[in-house]
Amino acid sequence: MRKFIHADKGVTAKLKAIFKCSDRTIRNALTYDENKGNSDLCRKIRFTALQYGCHTYTVTKEEECFHDEADGIMWLLYPNGAQVGLNKITGEGEIIFKGDVVARYDKVQLTDIPAIQAKALAF
Repeated sequence: MRKFIHADKGVTAKLKAIFKCSDRTIRNALTYDENKGNSDLCRKIRFTALQYGCHTYTVTKEEECFHDEADGIMWLLYPNGAQVGLNKITGEGEIIFKGDVVARYDKVQLTDIPAIQAKALAF
């Protein structure tokens, strides 16, 4: 999972003046660059940016979740077109891909959901 700290031009200029470094060093620090963003200077830059009111953001995979109270089914929708339906009353679940039910589950527990999600994303 990728993460970064969003800083506007004003904060970036302040950080550059405080630490007497280049724009590239500030960018490496705020984007948590794997190769050049792990130094003590970069950690100090990130800490100071957060003190100036900047926020850390994470980039994750897109998922949507709908809870249908009428029939008690929770639907998970994925970018690849797969759908997971979990019945909160009966405990049954299914994966639907391209209109076909490709997997069924009985007595789904909370601990089973990550594996079901991973299977749905694999289609």
